Amino acid sequence: MTEKNRQNSDLGTDSANNMGVLIRSCLDQLTSKERLVARTLLNHYPTAGLCTIAGLAEIAHVSGPTVLRAVKKLGFKNYGDFQAALREELQLGFQAPLERVDQGGRSSVPTDMTAPFAPFAEACIKNIQLAHMSVNTNEFNAVISLLSDETRPVFLMGGRFTDSLARYFYFHLHILRPHVNIVPQQRETWPEVIYDLGVKDIVIVFDVRRYQRDILLFCEQAKKRGSHIVLFTDQWLSPISTMADHIFPMPTAAPSQWDSAVSTLVLLECIVAKLNERNHTVITERIQKLEALRQPLHSDLMGKDSE
Repeated sequence: MTEKNRQNSDLGTDSANNMGVLIRSCLDQLTSKERLVARTLLNHYPTAGLCTIAGLAEIAHVSGPTVLRAVKKLGFKNYGDFQAALREELQLGFQAPLERVDQGGRSSVPTDMTAPFAPFAEACIKNIQLAHMSVNTNEFNAVISLLSDETRPVFLMGGRFTDSLARYFYFHLHILRPHVNIVPQQRETWPEVIYDLGVKDIVIVFDVRRYQRDILLFCEQAKKRGSHIVLFTDQWLSPISTMADHIFPMPTAAPSQWDSAVSTLVLLECIVAKLNERNHTVITERIQKLEALRQPLHSDLMGKDSE
Protein backbone atom coordinates (compact mmCIF):
# COMPACT_ATOMS: atom_id res chain seq x y z
CA MET A 1 0.00 0.00 0.00
CA THR A 2 1.34 3.43 -0.90
CA GLU A 3 2.01 6.15 1.68
CA LYS A 4 -0.94 8.17 0.39
CA ASN A 5 -3.20 5.12 0.64
CA ARG A 6 -2.08 4.63 4.23
CA GLN A 7 -2.95 8.25 4.94
CA ASN A 8 -6.40 7.70 3.45
CA SER A 9 -6.93 4.63 5.60
CA ASP A 10 -5.84 6.52 8.71
CA LEU A 11 -8.65 8.99 8.08
CA GLY A 12 -11.34 6.39 8.66
CA THR A 13 -13.14 3.48 7.01
CA ASP A 14 -15.70 5.60 5.23
CA SER A 15 -12.99 7.78 3.74
CA ALA A 16 -10.81 4.81 2.79
CA ASN A 17 -13.70 3.34 0.76
CA ASN A 18 -13.55 6.36 -1.52
CA MET A 19 -12.63 4.97 -4.94
CA GLY A 20 -12.78 8.24 -6.87
CA VAL A 21 -10.61 10.09 -4.36
CA LEU A 22 -8.23 7.14 -4.11
CA ILE A 23 -7.70 6.89 -7.88
CA ARG A 24 -7.15 10.63 -8.25
CA SER A 25 -4.69 10.71 -5.36
CA CYS A 26 -2.60 7.99 -7.05
CA LEU A 27 -2.54 9.37 -10.62
CA ASP A 28 0.93 10.86 -10.25
CA GLN A 29 2.31 7.45 -9.18
CA LEU A 30 1.09 5.63 -12.30
CA THR A 31 2.82 5.11 -15.63
CA SER A 32 1.19 6.51 -18.78
CA LYS A 33 -0.41 3.12 -19.56
CA GLU A 34 -1.59 2.62 -15.98
CA ARG A 35 -3.03 6.13 -16.05
CA LEU A 36 -5.21 5.04 -18.99
CA VAL A 37 -6.69 2.39 -16.69
CA ALA A 38 -7.32 4.98 -13.96
CA ARG A 39 -8.93 7.43 -16.36
CA THR A 40 -11.13 4.67 -17.76
CA LEU A 41 -12.29 3.78 -14.25
CA LEU A 42 -13.12 7.43 -13.57
CA ASN A 43 -14.73 8.19 -16.92
CA HIS A 44 -16.85 5.04 -16.95
CA TYR A 45 -17.69 4.78 -13.28
CA PRO A 46 -18.79 2.32 -12.00
CA THR A 47 -19.34 -0.02 -14.97
CA ALA A 48 -15.68 -0.21 -16.06
CA GLY A 49 -14.58 -1.41 -12.64
CA LEU A 50 -17.21 -4.16 -12.67
CA CYS A 51 -15.85 -5.63 -15.94
CA THR A 52 -13.46 -8.55 -16.07
CA ILE A 53 -9.74 -7.79 -16.30
CA ALA A 54 -9.88 -8.48 -20.02
CA GLY A 55 -12.95 -6.26 -20.41
CA LEU A 56 -11.37 -3.32 -18.59
CA ALA A 57 -8.13 -3.79 -20.53
CA GLU A 58 -10.05 -3.64 -23.81
CA ILE A 59 -11.91 -0.44 -22.86
CA ALA A 60 -8.67 1.22 -21.69
CA HIS A 61 -6.68 -0.07 -24.70
CA VAL A 62 -4.03 -1.67 -22.51
CA SER A 63 -2.98 -5.19 -21.59
CA GLY A 64 -4.32 -7.32 -18.73
CA PRO A 65 -1.03 -7.15 -16.79
CA THR A 66 -1.20 -3.32 -16.99
CA VAL A 67 -4.64 -3.43 -15.33
CA LEU A 68 -3.27 -5.62 -12.54
CA ARG A 69 -0.27 -3.33 -11.97
CA ALA A 70 -2.55 -0.29 -11.80
CA VAL A 71 -4.87 -1.97 -9.29
CA LYS A 72 -1.92 -2.96 -7.09
CA LYS A 73 -0.62 0.62 -7.12
CA LEU A 74 -4.04 1.70 -5.89
CA GLY A 75 -3.38 -0.43 -2.81
CA PHE A 76 -5.25 -3.68 -3.61
CA LYS A 77 -3.67 -7.13 -3.49
CA ASN A 78 -5.56 -8.32 -6.55
CA TYR A 79 -8.40 -7.45 -8.92
CA GLY A 80 -10.93 -9.36 -6.82
CA ASP A 81 -10.21 -7.18 -3.79
CA PHE A 82 -10.57 -4.08 -5.95
CA GLN A 83 -13.99 -5.15 -7.24
CA ALA A 84 -15.16 -6.10 -3.74
CA ALA A 85 -14.25 -2.60 -2.50
CA LEU A 86 -16.04 -1.04 -5.47
CA ARG A 87 -19.23 -3.03 -4.83
CA GLU A 88 -19.16 -2.08 -1.15
CA GLU A 89 -18.81 1.58 -2.13
CA LEU A 90 -21.74 1.35 -4.54
CA GLN A 91 -23.94 -0.05 -1.78
CA LEU A 92 -22.98 2.83 0.51
CA GLY A 93 -23.69 5.37 -2.20
CA PHE A 94 -27.41 4.65 -2.24
CA GLN A 95 -28.03 4.52 1.49
CA ALA A 96 -30.82 6.59 2.95
CA PRO A 97 -30.20 8.35 6.30
CA LEU A 98 -32.14 5.69 8.23
CA GLU A 99 -29.82 3.01 6.83
CA ARG A 100 -26.67 4.70 8.11
CA VAL A 101 -26.45 2.84 11.41
CA ASP A 102 -23.86 0.52 12.87
CA GLN A 103 -24.15 -3.27 12.96
CA GLY A 104 -25.97 -3.14 16.27
CA GLY A 105 -28.76 -1.15 14.65
CA ARG A 106 -27.91 2.06 16.46
CA SER A 107 -26.96 5.43 15.06
CA SER A 108 -23.25 6.22 15.14
CA VAL A 109 -23.98 9.37 17.17
CA PRO A 110 -22.16 9.03 20.54
CA THR A 111 -24.37 8.63 23.60
CA ASP A 112 -21.95 10.51 25.84
CA MET A 113 -23.37 14.02 25.67
CA THR A 114 -20.71 15.53 27.96
CA ALA A 115 -18.68 16.41 24.85
CA PRO A 116 -21.17 16.17 21.97
CA PHE A 117 -19.23 18.44 19.63
CA ALA A 118 -15.80 16.75 19.80
CA PRO A 119 -16.47 13.57 17.73
CA PHE A 120 -18.21 15.55 15.01
CA ALA A 121 -15.47 18.18 14.91
CA GLU A 122 -12.81 15.46 14.64
CA ALA A 123 -14.68 13.82 11.75
CA CYS A 124 -14.93 17.15 9.92
CA ILE A 125 -11.21 17.78 10.41
CA LYS A 126 -10.46 14.35 8.93
CA ASN A 127 -12.70 15.10 5.96
CA ILE A 128 -10.86 18.36 5.32
CA GLN A 129 -7.50 16.56 5.58
CA LEU A 130 -8.62 13.94 3.07
CA ALA A 131 -9.99 16.60 0.73
CA HIS A 132 -6.66 18.43 0.94
CA MET A 133 -4.82 15.28 -0.16
CA SER A 134 -7.26 14.25 -2.87
CA VAL A 135 -8.00 17.48 -4.77
CA ASN A 136 -5.92 17.40 -7.93
CA THR A 137 -3.88 20.62 -8.30
CA ASN A 138 -4.18 20.70 -12.09
CA GLU A 139 -7.95 20.24 -11.89
CA PHE A 140 -8.26 22.94 -9.25
CA ASN A 141 -6.20 25.41 -11.30
CA ALA A 142 -8.19 24.61 -14.44
CA VAL A 143 -11.44 25.57 -12.67
CA ILE A 144 -9.85 28.78 -11.37
CA SER A 145 -8.89 29.64 -14.97
CA LEU A 146 -12.41 28.92 -16.20
CA LEU A 147 -14.05 31.09 -13.56
CA SER A 148 -11.51 33.87 -14.15
CA ASP A 149 -12.73 34.22 -17.73
CA GLU A 150 -15.52 36.78 -17.37
CA THR A 151 -16.72 36.14 -20.92
CA ARG A 152 -17.93 32.72 -19.79
CA PRO A 153 -21.41 32.80 -18.15
CA VAL A 154 -21.74 30.63 -15.05
CA PHE A 155 -24.83 28.65 -14.02
CA LEU A 156 -25.05 27.00 -10.59
CA MET A 157 -27.49 24.34 -9.42
CA GLY A 158 -27.88 21.93 -6.52
CA GLY A 159 -30.23 19.29 -5.23
CA ARG A 160 -32.46 18.85 -2.22
CA PHE A 161 -29.68 19.48 0.31
CA THR A 162 -26.93 20.90 -1.90
CA ASP A 163 -28.96 23.82 -3.26
CA SER A 164 -27.77 25.78 -0.22
CA LEU A 165 -24.14 25.14 -1.26
CA ALA A 166 -24.89 26.24 -4.81
CA ARG A 167 -26.47 29.46 -3.53
CA TYR A 168 -23.64 30.13 -1.08
CA PHE A 169 -21.14 29.84 -3.94
CA TYR A 170 -23.40 31.92 -6.19
CA PHE A 171 -23.54 34.84 -3.74
CA HIS A 172 -19.73 34.99 -3.68
CA LEU A 173 -19.18 34.57 -7.42
CA HIS A 174 -21.88 37.15 -8.13
CA ILE A 175 -19.77 39.73 -6.30
CA LEU A 176 -16.45 38.65 -7.84
CA ARG A 177 -17.49 38.56 -11.50
CA PRO A 178 -20.38 39.24 -13.91
CA HIS A 179 -22.67 36.78 -15.70
CA VAL A 180 -23.32 34.46 -12.74
CA ASN A 181 -26.72 32.78 -12.58
CA ILE A 182 -28.54 30.36 -10.28
CA VAL A 183 -30.66 27.72 -12.02
CA PRO A 184 -34.24 27.97 -10.62
CA GLN A 185 -35.45 25.08 -8.48
CA GLN A 186 -38.65 24.85 -10.52
CA ARG A 187 -37.96 22.18 -13.14
CA GLU A 188 -40.68 23.62 -15.36
CA THR A 189 -38.36 26.57 -16.09
CA TRP A 190 -35.33 24.44 -17.01
CA PRO A 191 -36.05 24.17 -20.77
CA GLU A 192 -35.60 27.93 -21.13
CA VAL A 193 -32.25 27.75 -19.31
CA ILE A 194 -31.03 24.73 -21.26
CA TYR A 195 -32.09 26.20 -24.61
CA ASP A 196 -29.78 29.19 -24.16
CA LEU A 197 -26.72 27.18 -22.99
CA GLY A 198 -23.71 27.03 -25.30
CA VAL A 199 -20.03 26.15 -25.55
CA LYS A 200 -18.85 29.12 -23.47
CA ASP A 201 -21.15 28.40 -20.53
CA ILE A 202 -19.97 26.83 -17.28
CA VAL A 203 -22.47 24.68 -15.37
CA ILE A 204 -21.46 24.17 -11.75
CA VAL A 205 -23.51 21.38 -10.22
CA PHE A 206 -23.73 19.90 -6.73
CA ASP A 207 -25.01 16.31 -6.47
CA VAL A 208 -24.55 13.93 -3.53
CA ARG A 209 -26.13 10.64 -2.49
CA ARG A 210 -28.97 9.86 -3.10
CA TYR A 211 -28.27 11.34 -6.52
CA GLN A 212 -31.06 13.17 -8.32
CA ARG A 213 -32.09 12.00 -11.75
CA ASP A 214 -33.53 15.37 -12.74
CA ILE A 215 -30.14 17.05 -12.22
CA LEU A 216 -28.49 14.27 -14.23
CA LEU A 217 -30.92 14.89 -17.11
CA PHE A 218 -30.24 18.65 -16.96
CA CYS A 219 -26.49 18.02 -17.23
CA GLU A 220 -26.95 15.60 -20.13
CA GLN A 221 -28.75 18.33 -22.07
CA ALA A 222 -26.15 20.94 -21.10
CA LYS A 223 -23.37 18.62 -22.27
CA LYS A 224 -25.09 18.14 -25.64
CA ARG A 225 -24.89 21.92 -26.08
CA GLY A 226 -21.17 21.91 -25.38
CA SER A 227 -21.31 23.49 -21.93
CA HIS A 228 -18.45 22.94 -19.49
CA ILE A 229 -19.58 20.95 -16.42
CA VAL A 230 -17.91 21.27 -13.01
CA LEU A 231 -19.20 18.72 -10.50
CA PHE A 232 -19.00 18.83 -6.71
CA THR A 233 -20.04 15.44 -5.37
CA ASP A 234 -19.26 12.95 -2.60
CA GLN A 235 -16.78 10.08 -2.46
CA TRP A 236 -19.23 7.70 -4.10
CA LEU A 237 -19.43 9.87 -7.24
CA SER A 238 -22.65 11.15 -8.75
CA PRO A 239 -23.59 9.59 -12.14
CA ILE A 240 -22.90 13.06 -13.55
CA SER A 241 -19.19 12.25 -13.10
CA THR A 242 -19.28 10.29 -16.37
CA MET A 243 -19.83 13.51 -18.33
CA ALA A 244 -18.30 16.20 -16.08
CA ASP A 245 -15.18 18.02 -17.28
CA HIS A 246 -13.94 18.61 -13.73
CA ILE A 247 -14.91 16.57 -10.66
CA PHE A 248 -14.36 17.28 -6.98
CA PRO A 249 -15.40 14.21 -4.91
CA MET A 250 -15.53 15.48 -1.34
CA PRO A 251 -15.47 13.21 1.75
CA THR A 252 -18.69 13.42 3.78
CA ALA A 253 -18.32 10.86 6.60
CA ALA A 254 -19.62 11.97 10.01
CA PRO A 255 -20.70 10.32 13.29
CA SER A 256 -24.30 10.80 12.27
CA GLN A 257 -27.00 9.43 10.00
CA TRP A 258 -26.47 12.61 7.97
CA ASP A 259 -23.52 13.33 5.69
CA SER A 260 -21.34 16.37 6.31
CA ALA A 261 -20.82 19.17 3.73
CA VAL A 262 -17.94 20.83 5.58
CA SER A 263 -15.17 19.69 3.20
CA THR A 264 -17.12 20.96 0.18
CA LEU A 265 -17.72 24.30 1.90
CA VAL A 266 -14.01 24.66 2.65
CA LEU A 267 -13.14 23.93 -0.98
CA LEU A 268 -15.64 26.54 -2.21
CA GLU A 269 -14.17 29.16 0.09
CA CYS A 270 -10.69 28.24 -1.13
CA ILE A 271 -11.82 28.74 -4.75
CA VAL A 272 -13.28 32.13 -3.84
CA ALA A 273 -10.01 33.12 -2.13
CA LYS A 274 -7.89 32.03 -5.11
CA LEU A 275 -10.14 33.83 -7.58
CA ASN A 276 -9.87 37.00 -5.53
CA GLU A 277 -6.10 36.60 -5.35
CA ARG A 278 -5.72 35.93 -9.08
CA ASN A 279 -7.91 38.81 -10.25
CA HIS A 280 -7.28 41.12 -7.30
CA THR A 281 -7.10 44.42 -9.20
CA VAL A 282 -10.20 43.81 -11.32
CA ILE A 283 -12.22 42.42 -8.40
CA THR A 284 -11.21 45.27 -6.09
CA GLU A 285 -12.39 47.79 -8.66
CA ARG A 286 -15.64 45.88 -9.12
CA ILE A 287 -16.33 45.74 -5.36
CA GLN A 288 -15.59 49.46 -4.99
CA LYS A 289 -18.15 50.27 -7.70
CA LEU A 290 -20.68 47.89 -6.13
CA GLU A 291 -20.21 49.60 -2.77
CA ALA A 292 -20.71 52.99 -4.41
CA LEU A 293 -24.05 51.72 -5.74
CA ARG A 294 -24.96 50.08 -2.45
CA GLN A 295 -24.37 53.14 -0.30
CA PRO A 296 -27.29 55.34 -1.54
CA LEU A 297 -29.60 52.34 -1.52
CA HIS A 298 -28.59 51.52 2.04
CA SER A 299 -28.99 55.12 3.16
CA ASP A 300 -32.45 55.31 1.60
CA LEU A 301 -33.55 52.10 3.30
CA MET A 302 -32.20 53.26 6.65
CA GLY A 303 -34.04 56.56 6.25
CA LYS A 304 -37.35 54.79 5.60
CA ASP A 305 -36.82 52.48 8.56
CA SER A 306 -36.34 55.43 10.88
CA GLU A 307 -39.58 57.15 9.79
